[in-house]
Amino acid sequence: MTKQAASRARDWEVSVRLDPDLRAPRLCRVSAASAVRAYGLPFLADQAGLLASELVTNAVRHGRGPLGFRVAWYAGRERLRITVWDEGSDRVPVNPVLPAPDREDGRGLLIVAAIATDWGQYGTPGEGKALWAELAPVPD
Repeated sequence: MTKQAASRARDWEVSVRLDPDLRAPRLCRVSAASAVRAYGLPFLADQAGLLASELVTNAVRHGRGPLGFRVAWYAGRERLRITVWDEGSDRVPVNPVLPAPDREDGRGLLIVAAIATDWGQYGTPGEGKALWAELAPVPD
């Protein structure tokens, strides 16, 4: 599918619940990239995989309980959305902050903000929260 044809694609969604362990980011990175390729949007696969990995890593490190992961294409809006949610009780707004230069972590949401067309968060039923990031195809 060309980038122009992306707007004619139908809506689709792939979602999964998983344990918050160190395998989750890789699993979601591979799953997001594979789904995007399989549904005819290969030009978004690398970015989708990276966003999935960063959002899931954030949930594994800072969330609680099982994680939810979804990658979905909304044809009418021409947007790919990746959403990750957990059951943690921390609904404090998540804002990317530049870590100290000697820190090896803390850059995930800065990467999300730099790559995503748009991103944000919302509270989920109960006490959890979800982070999402969207990608829009660049015109041919």
